[in-house]
Amino acid sequence: MAQDEKKKKDDPKKEFKKEVKVELVDMISSVKSRQLMSLQAKREREEMDKQNKERMEEAAEEERLRRQRATAEKNFQEGIKKAKLVLRRTPLGTDRNHNRYWFFSDVVPGLYIEKGWVHDSIDYSFTPPPEPDVDDEDDEADDSGSIDGTKNDEAQLGAPTDVCIETTIPKQGQNLWFICDSPAELEELVDSLHPHGVRESELKAKIESR
Repeated sequence: MAQDEKKKKDDPKKEFKKEVKVELVDMISSVKSRQLMSLQAKREREEMDKQNKERMEEAAEEERLRRQRATAEKNFQEGIKKAKLVLRRTPLGTDRNHNRYWFFSDVVPGLYIEKGWVHDSIDYSFTPPPEPDVDDEDDEADDSGSIDGTKNDEAQLGAPTDVCIETTIPKQGQNLWFICDSPAELEELVDSLHPHGVRESELKAKIESR
């Protein structure tokens, strides 16, 4: 009888321990669950951040390509516009060294000088003026005299001729371009051109007419 009463007194302690143990297990389970949820939320945030970063990078790349295409298109159109301005243009003329001179347009200001423009694909040639016939020279000599058969002063001194004769051809070389874009340089260049030169006289007149 006494033992039964003792067992009854011990039962509440065992039940209390069981309850504490159950609560402890629940607490551990709850902590683990919160940790798992926190880890899952972290992974989801990281995945979302990664996706957002990728979308931003894709958008930035698309914008960069769009700007690049726009710039290329703009440069292309400007190139076409400038090409149309100089299409089928011919040089103003050449100087004593066969350098070519170009005026393009108001959009491309300045006088451009081109050196070394001759190459293998260019057949540069000129036709010299015909030599005068000997008989014609004798007749002209007779006609240039006076009534009494004596030559006049102009015939004796030799009348100057206005015919310019080409005697040289341009040499091949490296193609180089130079620009004369200031009034002082242009004035100095025009002054250096020979007014009675074979090529420079015409070049000088064309530049001055501009």
